[in-house]
Amino acid sequence: PQPPAVQPVPVDSLSDRMAPVKSSSQTQQQLRTHPIQSKGPAQPAPLQGPAVQSKVYDRHGRIIPGVKQVGPNRVLDTRTGRYYDAVPSADGQQIKP
Repeated sequence: PQPPAVQPVPVDSLSDRMAPVKSSSQTQQQLRTHPIQSKGPAQPAPLQGPAVQSKVYDRHGRIIPGVKQVGPNRVLDTRTGRYYDAVPSADGQQIKP
């Protein structure tokens, strides 16, 4: 048995054409018609202070020092390393009873 005959792949007539190159006069013409907008020197970003930690209250309504909010309705007691569920209160979070 002989292997099947292989047909040559037709060459696309568009593939061997090169894209037109813009001359420097065309580039200059385009720059003159579309100027770059000048907004002056860059403005410095406003300085932001440290983020204010929301207050966390215990089950009896007393502020607990060293406790951070780590997510929605979750707080971390950094002294013990324990996470607690919390509910939103007036100006912070309160640990669920």
